[in-house]
Amino acid sequence: GLKKDSTSEVFRLRCRTAEGLYLPIQYLKIVPLQSWGPAYNYTIWYVELNGKNQEQIISNAMETINLRKEEEAVRLLLKHLRRRRYKDAFEALSRESGVQLEGPLQSKLWNALVEKGDFKLAEQIFDEAVAEGELDWYLSWQPYSPQWRQMSACSTQVEDRLWSGEAPPAPPARQHDLLCADRDPRPDTAEAPVNGADHSEPCESASAGGLMYNKPGPRGGHQLVVDATTGTLYLFGGWNGSEDLDDLWSFCTTSERWTLLCKHSGEVGGPSPRSCHKMVFDPVNRRLFTLGRYVANIIRIV
Repeated sequence: GLKKDSTSEVFRLRCRTAEGLYLPIQYLKIVPLQSWGPAYNYTIWYVELNGKNQEQIISNAMETINLRKEEEAVRLLLKHLRRRRYKDAFEALSRESGVQLEGPLQSKLWNALVEKGDFKLAEQIFDEAVAEGELDWYLSWQPYSPQWRQMSACSTQVEDRLWSGEAPPAPPARQHDLLCADRDPRPDTAEAPVNGADHSEPCESASAGGLMYNKPGPRGGHQLVVDATTGTLYLFGGWNGSEDLDDLWSFCTTSERWTLLCKHSGEVGGPSPRSCHKMVFDPVNRRLFTLGRYVANIIRIV
């Protein structure tokens, strides 16, 4: 850009298109990159333009540009006529103007897919185009090649332990392990009573106040993980449009049924209501881990 000093600057302006055609101009607009500063309002510039002013060059360039404009206008009309199924008008305009809407390959695909609805014919057209090298220019832009590999929910070490039948070690019991009233707690994860009293706090069951919870409600920003061994999906939290949620659900892929494991995990020492968090499933110790949540800017600590 121009510098704010008294030193003369000379630089070239682009005057040709990508095809080498001269691009004539009638006006030149200079826009400041920065519109502030103590001397911005009364800065005076002297600009001198040097270029080709031959009438023959300008007339040839304008004639070519007007021809391109007319071709583009005709192409838009052809596109509209074909979309509206005016076949006779489309063919007449294309024949009289000599303008082609698209290449022959695109026209064949249009007739096969839109006019006839023949997907097998469309695949045949693609195969012929590839064999004839019609798509070489496009394939040259794709340096990568697809590599397929089998995905697994577990690492190699975990899979070896699961397939060997080795029993995983019992995880240590914690006071705030999530239990559920509609399921018996696992013997190896139940919290041992302290002084003869049971301090575990079960979650609400699948029914509360006579209302049955059959499936999770609409939400976003939730997390869903899978237990590949049992084919069970676990869903936790999310945003329902008015508040964050802290309910925990499981979905059995065999019976295709949802089960409410915990309605409010935050009330029993579990994760508080949250959305946009992360959650993973440990297939060895069979535990769920969650991390983070979305915090609004109004309460975010800087």
